[in-house]
Amino acid sequence: MIAAILLFLGGLVYVAFRSQTLVMFSWFHALNLDSIVETIREKSISIQLPDFCKYCLPNGLWTSSYILMVEALISVDNHQMLWASILPGIAILFEILQIWHIIPGTFDMGDWCCFFFPFIIYIVIYNTKYHEEVP
Repeated sequence: MIAAILLFLGGLVYVAFRSQTLVMFSWFHALNLDSIVETIREKSISIQLPDFCKYCLPNGLWTSSYILMVEALISVDNHQMLWASILPGIAILFEILQIWHIIPGTFDMGDWCCFFFPFIIYIVIYNTKYHEEVP
């Protein structure tokens, strides 16, 4: 449930505050969701979010959502840590590759942190939960 809420909140930030030139807005149009999108954008027009919340925080919310979904769906015996590391690992790598212009985009430390820190927190919790010393 928390994973779904985080996923929803990250998407809501994009719908409410990001540029309508993003590809997802053409998907909304194709799905005939324009009126819903416009209602959300109109309701949020008076809200002033810091740039970090508009541009980076959704990445952290989505990364956290993914990790929580893996935690819920994959048993420890089935390489849970490996599965939990795939998406954050790729995102972190892509962010770093932007520094050297190997892939398109602009490196952003805020994005990098929002991919990196949820995964580090997961590693700490995972190791505490599954590798506690038994007296």
